[in-house]
Amino acid sequence: MKSKINRNSNIEILRIIAILMIVISHYSTHNGIDNYSLNIGINRYLLEIMTLGNIGAIIFILIMGYYCINKNPVFKFQKLLSMFLQVLFYSVIIYLLFVLIGMEKFSLFELIKCFFPITFKQYWFISAYLLLYIFSPYLNKLLNALMKNEHLLLITIGLLLFSILHMFTGQDYYGNELIQFILFYAIGAYFGKYRSNIFTNKNICKFGLLISIIIMAASIYIFDLFGLHYEVFGKHSTFLMNRTSPFAIMFSICIFNLFVNKNEINNNIVNKISSCVLGVYLISDHPTMRKYLWSTFFKAQSYITSNVLVFHMLFCVIITFITALIIEYIYKITIGKGIDAIFGNVDEKIKKTKIYSKLNCI
Repeated sequence: MKSKINRNSNIEILRIIAILMIVISHYSTHNGIDNYSLNIGINRYLLEIMTLGNIGAIIFILIMGYYCINKNPVFKFQKLLSMFLQVLFYSVIIYLLFVLIGMEKFSLFELIKCFFPITFKQYWFISAYLLLYIFSPYLNKLLNALMKNEHLLLITIGLLLFSILHMFTGQDYYGNELIQFILFYAIGAYFGKYRSNIFTNKNICKFGLLISIIIMAASIYIFDLFGLHYEVFGKHSTFLMNRTSPFAIMFSICIFNLFVNKNEINNNIVNKISSCVLGVYLISDHPTMRKYLWSTFFKAQSYITSNVLVFHMLFCVIITFITALIIEYIYKITIGKGIDAIFGNVDEKIKKTKIYSKLNCI
């Protein structure tokens, strides 16, 4: 029998906000128009400042590290298998659906890619997320072995190499999405282990949030102005909003701690909505869906220069979120429940195998 887990609904609300950041970012970046080709104005600025997807991704990993660091064991084969099958289901079904209705021409290679969504990185976020989940037991052993000051030093070195130096040099120092996620996981784990830290002070969090917002918002405007004379600036106007930006990381850490340090609440409706956000991402950002959702279904390009762009953006994001939420909920109570019924005790079976006992690593 599964024990019921009481989730802090404050963090689940933040998880919902994070997925909305990601969806609204997809409207901004997959609308069929090159935003950098637009004239400088309020609409271009709005589209650029709404590229919040990287911040949403950071928040998700902070939450993962916060929750998982104190779990033993954190790794569950059943959960990994369930997530993978969910990704596989949406990857294949959505592609075949578009082929069936005649919007996408059938390609055997594309179908093969859909059957191997992690290998071919159909979804970059979930691919890195699943790899991080696989390594999480070992990360936890490492992080739990560190003293508080050692853990903080590890985070400081990571931020210096993969965030601050990257901002000044543009070099990634051999980093990639997984390395970034490991760093964010370590930060979330730090807050999960040490509840007493500088960010428990709400005023510090609010100040950090305000500073990061001002700098990111101002940088877009400044880069756009420089872009009038030097094209390279215009094409990198959202540079300080990417995942490696210290200001995007600061924003994510501050808003995360503001929600974490609220008095805990438990709201069943919020928790159920939050449990469906992965499906919202898998549906709305499927490579085939992405091609048609914003430009063909919602005709976003027709509103790019319109005075009602902000209203159209919000309308499309809300409709997408609600529709995908309903589909994912149906999936969870039907196919998802069936998967749990079939593989619900896979962890116990694996623990009884000789290989598991010899490894004894999780």
